[in-house]
Amino acid sequence: MSLSLEVALPTVISSTTINTSSSVITIFAPPDDPFYKFKYYRQPPITLLQYHVAPTKLEQETLRSPAATPHGSKIDTFLPGHPLVVTTQHNSTEAAASINGVQITQWNIYNDGN
Repeated sequence: MSLSLEVALPTVISSTTINTSSSVITIFAPPDDPFYKFKYYRQPPITLLQYHVAPTKLEQETLRSPAATPHGSKIDTFLPGHPLVVTTQHNSTEAAASINGVQITQWNIYNDGN
């Protein structure tokens, strides 16, 4: 996903931020392997990349908090009409945050402080 983001992220952000007032985003960047297993050998479509970008800052604590993001909450993405779904199981003190059934394993790879 890193090469895909490097190539396409300016397009994804510029085409979407024109329609929003948000200057902060969260990128959910899965490893490259899932993209290469399927038909996206070179570059995934822009819509797939838009689906992995949320126009808001989402911290680990927020996604693990049942008060802030209850199980089943929807998170808007840059792909209109296709939200991500919080699937964190909030039944333990060490709940691992997950989106669409996929556990988030790495946090804040880059944060510019906003």
